[in-house]
Amino acid sequence: MELCYTPTIRINCKCYFVTRTKHLHNGDPLTRRTIHIPKGRPKKGSPPFAWEESAEDALTMRGLGAQTDWSLAGTLYQLEGYNGWGYRLYHSHVLSPYLWSFSNHYTSGKYTADGTWSDVAVSRQCGAAVLLRRMAEANLIDFSDQPARRPDAEPMIVTYAMTRSQDPAIALRAEELQRWLNTYPGIFVMVDGVPGKRTSEAYKKVTGYYLPGDPRGQSIPKPFEA
Repeated sequence: MELCYTPTIRINCKCYFVTRTKHLHNGDPLTRRTIHIPKGRPKKGSPPFAWEESAEDALTMRGLGAQTDWSLAGTLYQLEGYNGWGYRLYHSHVLSPYLWSFSNHYTSGKYTADGTWSDVAVSRQCGAAVLLRRMAEANLIDFSDQPARRPDAEPMIVTYAMTRSQDPAIALRAEELQRWLNTYPGIFVMVDGVPGKRTSEAYKKVTGYYLPGDPRGQSIPKPFEA
């Protein structure tokens, strides 16, 4: 995982994603140094600041850089720490919505203000882990530290299609294929039973062939084909 897109996740979770005119530190405008905590950042340079300049300062002041563990687990750790450890320390029954909101790992419970907790409040911001997963499914990022596939795994071949089959058996085979593909490092496809474009592309990365019926190129050779 590269450092360059980590600030983007931070910005989205703090609702600063709509523009690159705000400091990564706290959302203050780039037209001047920050006035909220942390105040007076960046210390070097003169406003208005470039977004990249501000982002570099925000990460550097936290000791984050090229030597940081930017594996998937390391990145999630840094992102949660950026928001604070209150969930882990005082409300361990709730996984931080900063990471897991909009996923099956989070239902309710959040800080509604600094030091103010509610068990029934629900985060309305997409968690960073969910964003990373969707970016991976869209081939926008890669996780080289993911485990290798099982050596005994076998592919379940299905025909290329852009919709889920009405046949439950075929839909199940498509889901099994997608799960199998996800055992390979750097491949992330949604397990939805639709053997479409992204599933076929992932299959090509693994086997060298598109799924049968994919109009874009060579598919798996048929039996007895020269």
